[in-house]
Amino acid sequence: MLISLSKKFIFIANLKTASTSIEDVLAPYAEIRLTRSEWGKHRALSALETSFPEVFAEHPLSRFFIFGVIREPVDWLRSFYRSHKGVSFEGTPLSTMDMTFARFIDEWTPAHQDQVVAQTEKFVDAQGVLAVDYLLRFDRLPRDFANLCTILDLPQIALGALNMSVDIDAEVGLDEARAARIRDLYRRDYFAYENVASCLPALAVAKVESAGPSAPETAPPRPKLTRDDVIWAYRFVLGREPESEDVIDVHLGCRDRAELRAGMLGSEEFKFKYDELCDRIWRISARVEQAA
Repeated sequence: MLISLSKKFIFIANLKTASTSIEDVLAPYAEIRLTRSEWGKHRALSALETSFPEVFAEHPLSRFFIFGVIREPVDWLRSFYRSHKGVSFEGTPLSTMDMTFARFIDEWTPAHQDQVVAQTEKFVDAQGVLAVDYLLRFDRLPRDFANLCTILDLPQIALGALNMSVDIDAEVGLDEARAARIRDLYRRDYFAYENVASCLPALAVAKVESAGPSAPETAPPRPKLTRDDVIWAYRFVLGREPESEDVIDVHLGCRDRAELRAGMLGSEEFKFKYDELCDRIWRISARVEQAA
């Protein structure tokens, strides 16, 4: 969770929705940073005013732009399933090692309901009303985050890929009966995901639209990114393989290869790896120009 008094924003960190990546790039703008679970990283919006009474006595909550990320519920549960196969959970009741996804749905989730509370519970106020100004969709994260940067008057910052779930080859499909059960159990999440997420606040629409021309209605559709596009972008730009399928899923939200490439080239990882090389090339170019 992040609270920025200078930029007047609050980021509510939902589980399994790239919250670590968002915190990593927005932390420099936040005076209050709860970035570890034991500190209250995933604290719900409804608990904010009682958690920081002195802060909100001086800076009323109504003056903040509040946002978070929501993920399609089945995909969100798959991420829990994958992450709990990691060695950090081995030997604990929370481990999903040697467990099928169907068994995870049938046995693990009822036994650990506190771990998979509906995502919207993070974003409601004390009266149970959805109270965020902007709900970003995980599958559209690059685009929605770019809009967020525009709204908050921040530079266009590329998200990295941190704290991603363990990559596995196991089948994580879901039969219709279990899918229907999840849809009923998380019906409020589905409503928010399908009807609220990615919708810009009314006062922000003009600002985002003025930041750049939108594509005309008659423009040809952009070619859809493929999984191989993302993998080869990692290989060519960052010189490594993607960490997991979750990482690939995030980048498949890019509009096209140009947006994917721009995000990679603007990432902190690229800068860390190649800043020295780029600086050296710039100095050589400068000397060549002076000698010409």
